[in-house]
Amino acid sequence: MSSQHQVKTPQPTPGHSHDYSQVTNDNLVILTDNSTDTEREKAVEKAHRREEAEKKERECKAERKAKHEEAKRWKVEEEWLEVERRQREEEEARRKKAAEEEAVRQKAVAEQAEREWQRASEERAQARWDETAQRLCGAVYDVNTAQRVPRTSVVVATTERALCTRWEKKKKLRGKGKERVTETEEADNEQEAGRDEDEEEPQTLHKGPSGAGVHTRWAEWEWEWQLQAAERYVEVHKRAALAFERMVAAVERMVEVAERTADKWGAYCTWVEWVEMRRRVEEAAVRGGRGQE
Repeated sequence: MSSQHQVKTPQPTPGHSHDYSQVTNDNLVILTDNSTDTEREKAVEKAHRREEAEKKERECKAERKAKHEEAKRWKVEEEWLEVERRQREEEEARRKKAAEEEAVRQKAVAEQAEREWQRASEERAQARWDETAQRLCGAVYDVNTAQRVPRTSVVVATTERALCTRWEKKKKLRGKGKERVTETEEADNEQEAGRDEDEEEPQTLHKGPSGAGVHTRWAEWEWEWQLQAAERYVEVHKRAALAFERMVAAVERMVEVAERTADKWGAYCTWVEWVEMRRRVEEAAVRGGRGQE
């Protein structure tokens, strides 16, 4: 029963009879029997249970929907993570490939630069070698002039001067010819000294680096060593040329002394012949005077 019914219905007291005839208030509600109240309560309870079931069903449905949305969101997120992971792997693969290509390119550039540097070094060394060889092979010396003729090989052009005929005839004589013998011995000594210096020259020239596949530094050192050897070869040739010039000067002095000696000897022979002729003339004149007497 409701609270309104309970308030408006008089409560029985002990010993009070259930006789409501004396109640005159029209506002009082007449009590019904218990069966009617039970059905109403059952209907209310059923409606309440139905409302609770519907509410629970709505809550379950909302929960299932939320779970479905959550699962769907997780699936989308997993797919997005998978796509991101694939993109990251592809990016990593592209970066690795680009790094490998860059390494290969840098290696090729380094090898090309190394080859260019080696070729330039070889060209410089070859240029120095050619210059040294040109310096070696660019002179001709004339014995009489001791002048170098450029753009020719190292050839000694000896030109003998015709000596006096009388000196040629009288060269076996001694006496005043001792000066010539002394000058000749000095020239021979200088020539032997020049020959000793020439023996220091290397027999063969180096043609370039012989180690194929050797490191470029070793090849460069070998080139430097060969260039130093060539420079030493040039110095030896310079010393030989200087000795040869000294020898040429000595030969020229010897020739001049021989010419002077030959001239003096020719004059002496002429004077001797004139004296002999004069003596013969005088003897003939003396013999002729005696015959006339």
